[in-house]
Order: sequence, then structure tokens, then C-alpha cells
Amino acid sequence: MRTKSSASSLGSRPRRWAVGAWVGTGLVFAIGLGLAIANLGGRGTVSDRGGDKPDQIAVAAAELSDPRVKEVEASFRCPCGKCGVMELIECQCDMPGGALEVKDAIVKALKGGGSVPGVTEAIAAHYGGRKAPAAQPRS
Repeated sequence: MRTKSSASSLGSRPRRWAVGAWVGTGLVFAIGLGLAIANLGGRGTVSDRGGDKPDQIAVAAAELSDPRVKEVEASFRCPCGKCGVMELIECQCDMPGGALEVKDAIVKALKGGGSVPGVTEAIAAHYGGRKAPAAQPRS
């Protein structure tokens, strides 16, 4: 009959320690991943998140779902002053008073029941950057 030697009992300890270390590492990773996902998930516009910057994804989604957003955007250049004369409809800058902020304001105003001409006037009054009307060809 064989008896357990002290060598065999020492051999099992490192394995139990290794399993515990892997379980602990896995738990830390899972908690960190869960917190990261919770922090990224459910983003909305500025007022939805309580932050101070608009969410580019929410603005882009609104542009795709409501053609009135692009109609208003087409009347403006980016008013941030750092993009030169970039068209608002193409710009994605996140400068204060820049494209994302203006686009977010357009989305909110249209969702709030504003008309395209009314929102266009309100954005021009608040942010500026309105393009000059296209010159009409003479006949």
C-alpha cells in the first residue's frame, strides 16, 4: 500500500494557487470590462448623457433618420473658426461652437417640433456660420 509522501502534497499546492490566481485575474478583468461597457453603453445626445459634448454617433444617426437635419446643415459652414470654410454638413469637429455642437442643436430643435426655416434662423442667430444665398443667374 502506498502512502502519500510530502513531495506529492507539495506538488498540488502550486496548482491550487495557480487556479486561484487565474480566477482572481478573471474576476478583475470581468469587472473592468463590465464597467467599461457600462460607461460606453447607452450614449445619447448631450442632454441625455449629462455631459458637455454632443455624441457623434447620436448626431450621425439623427442625420440618417431625418432628412430635415441635412437640409438645415446645408445652409451653414462650420462656425468654430478653426475649420476654415468647411461645410457644416461634412464637418465633424468637436470644438466649442463647432460642427458637432451645432448639429446637436439642430437635431434637438427639429425633434422639439421646429420647422426647417425656423431652426435655420435660430441656428444662424445663435451660432452664425450661415452661408450666403447662392447668386441667381441673370436671364
